[in-house]
Amino acid sequence: MRRNRISDAAVLILAMSVVAAGCTAPAAGPVTTPRAGLTAERVPAAPAEASASVTAAWASLRISGTVPPATAIDPTERATAQGQTYEGFRALRIGDLIGAQNAFGAALGSDPALAQAQYGMGLTADAQGRGDLAQDWYEAALRSDPGLTRAAVELNRLSLDAVSPTLRRAEQAVDAGDTAAAEAAYREVLLSAPFLAGPYIRIAELRVAAGDPNRAIDVLEGARRNLGDDPAVLRILGDLLMDQGRYAEAADAYRRLADRMPGDEAVAARAREARDAYERAALPSEYRGLAARESLTREELAAVLAIQLDDLERIAAGRVGVIVADAGDRWTTPFILRTVEWGVLDVYQNNEFYPRMDVLRSMLVEAAYRVLEIVGAADSAPSPALVEPPPEHLLYRQVQAVVGLDILAANSDGSFDLLEPVTGSEALDAIERLASVVRQYAR
Repeated sequence: MRRNRISDAAVLILAMSVVAAGCTAPAAGPVTTPRAGLTAERVPAAPAEASASVTAAWASLRISGTVPPATAIDPTERATAQGQTYEGFRALRIGDLIGAQNAFGAALGSDPALAQAQYGMGLTADAQGRGDLAQDWYEAALRSDPGLTRAAVELNRLSLDAVSPTLRRAEQAVDAGDTAAAEAAYREVLLSAPFLAGPYIRIAELRVAAGDPNRAIDVLEGARRNLGDDPAVLRILGDLLMDQGRYAEAADAYRRLADRMPGDEAVAARAREARDAYERAALPSEYRGLAARESLTREELAAVLAIQLDDLERIAAGRVGVIVADAGDRWTTPFILRTVEWGVLDVYQNNEFYPRMDVLRSMLVEAAYRVLEIVGAADSAPSPALVEPPPEHLLYRQVQAVVGLDILAANSDGSFDLLEPVTGSEALDAIERLASVVRQYAR
């Protein structure tokens, strides 16, 4: 599919040509019932800089059943870019394509990068049957405002319409048993519509059926790189990785799926199953018994942090040259060194880590808050009210953050026992929730 882009200069030239031709927004009379035109749900939110009256009239356009009259905004506001864009969408709601095109063109003459007006131009071209031009305008709108999701929806719809014949050809090849032709057709679809999960999944299924599950995994990993954490892709990827005994990768896929579907018990169970398989197959035997411990030591906390938060390896800036005098040669030594290098745990006087020191809740709070700082989540973390510790306490903000993000819980009376030892299960659960936050910021 053609992927031309409209430059800002081209937007300005086209918009100014409309204005130069003497076209202005239509001055239609009051209309209370929309004729065949744009549905309300396709109207985007008003620009943030729109005046209060334009915003109020605009909101009416997003309600099915009625269209505000032409007098809803005064002539002065109608002359602004936001007012002209409102007039464009009002014209679309009543099926007036020429009036819409003129109004959006006038808006872009004043503000060539106004995303809502670019999107409106796309809708107008779309309604005129000019799909390529509509696509260009939708793409321009998304460049101006990547958060304009309505433009993304319309762009995706156009792309789907364009690749539908190729998708049908792929399915026909599958039915005929011609897997090579089917895979080639699905890949052709992805060249035009790389945002679709379905073709990736179908190619992976074909690879599995051909006895090549590792190639199927590669295809789904490619889908993840292009689509992000798509639930359908993650679910199939996790199952394939489990079948191949790649438990660490499976656990990561299921954890990400659980992040996207937090209320799905079946997904949570699969995440636990993958984690347990990973621990049985790959982790030190000492680690497997930590959940049953009444308290953890600092070296054990380092192991849990390093294993659960492996995403930090590529995020943390790293502290070079920190000496850990008492790291020794333990099963926890690599984890101690890693967490110290990340800046999540620290050494004390004489560069000693004190690996056998029992961990208090205050220590876990400090470590968790440092992780939040590393990934950029600390400042935006919620600030719940606490009874204890008091606001002047050194760790008050840190406790607020970990409680607000549901990493650790306060007592029912709003107190938090900083000096209580941390149990193994409490630490594992808390760091698993912390890892979920890290994954959200590490995408």
